[in-house]
Amino acid sequence: PKRVVMLDTQFRMHPVLGDFHSKEFYESAGLPPVKSGLKPEDFPLDIPNYKDKLAAWIEVGQKAGAMKTNNGSKYRQCEAEVVAQEAAEILKARPDLSVGIITFYAAQREVIQKIMVDKGIMKNNFGEYEPSPGYDFLDNGDERFRVGSVDAFQGKEFDVVLLSTVRSWKEPSTGTDITIDSVNKQLGFLRIINRINVAMSRQKRLLIVVGDKSLTDPELAKTLEFEDGTKQQVLPGFNAFYKLCQGGYGCVR
Repeated sequence: PKRVVMLDTQFRMHPVLGDFHSKEFYESAGLPPVKSGLKPEDFPLDIPNYKDKLAAWIEVGQKAGAMKTNNGSKYRQCEAEVVAQEAAEILKARPDLSVGIITFYAAQREVIQKIMVDKGIMKNNFGEYEPSPGYDFLDNGDERFRVGSVDAFQGKEFDVVLLSTVRSWKEPSTGTDITIDSVNKQLGFLRIINRINVAMSRQKRLLIVVGDKSLTDPELAKTLEFEDGTKQQVLPGFNAFYKLCQGGYGCVR
């Protein structure tokens, strides 16, 4: 038998975000709750334009622009522009805060990086993107700004994280069942639960999801049962997070 050690306390994020993460990714799988080791007052909710908020959803629906493909990877220009603008405003207003931009797609990462170069926050050094001076490190030496895929954020933490989703969900026609194959076809990398888990747990004070709110469809919060008896939520995280955004600690734009 393989021995697995589970941590039962997290010290990264605000307890409300910690409770959301515990319920959605651990307790829903039958694992013990993950407690918060720090108090709410350890996480000032004073982010510019998000005072007293720790969860936000910025709606960028399909009418704003369709998803496209570049070298086999997905991107949405309109969504990238919104993400970059939100991050730039926070970075410029608060030199003491760290900001991370996470996306599931390399093409989206590159589009966002190019926009951040135009804003003076990043520079293109012979094909390698990196933060401009002043946006690279905080006064204490911690990393201040990063744009990357989920894998690039493994083990990282930032005061504010913006998650660019890129994908959308189109509900099947009446009488058509939702299957793993049909969901995988529409949602791609968003179906990889471990990646969603990482993407939604890098923030300390504020998580902002930017994308099409079709991903919060209640149908996607249901659990599918496979032939071998195992069960899996269709798309964990997004529906529950949207509900958090609709509460007192959140906002929907």
